[in-house]
Amino acid sequence: MDFKNVLGKSTGIITYDNFSTLDVSSGIKGNIDNLKEDLLQIEYHNNLILDLGWYPSFNKKGAFSISIIKDFNWENPIKVQKCKSFEELGNFITEFINYCNNY
Repeated sequence: MDFKNVLGKSTGIITYDNFSTLDVSSGIKGNIDNLKEDLLQIEYHNNLILDLGWYPSFNKKGAFSISIIKDFNWENPIKVQKCKSFEELGNFITEFINYCNNY
């Protein structure tokens, strides 16, 4: 999946991005030293934040967690998904960006 193309479809502003530098072709193992809690954050005009991280950081048994936060209410995200592969993550990022774009 071409994540840069997917991220380019967002109408939000990317405020933090360590995700785009990952080499997806190397898989999780090849990127484990760069997989951490803070990977990507996109802020939208409608008080939504799309947040992506790997939990626990640098742990090969971890997982991606992608969330949509409304009005900075981090305790109660309005949408959350977890996955362990870039392939699954591609589907979730596309879904979450579409959700935020059309909220």
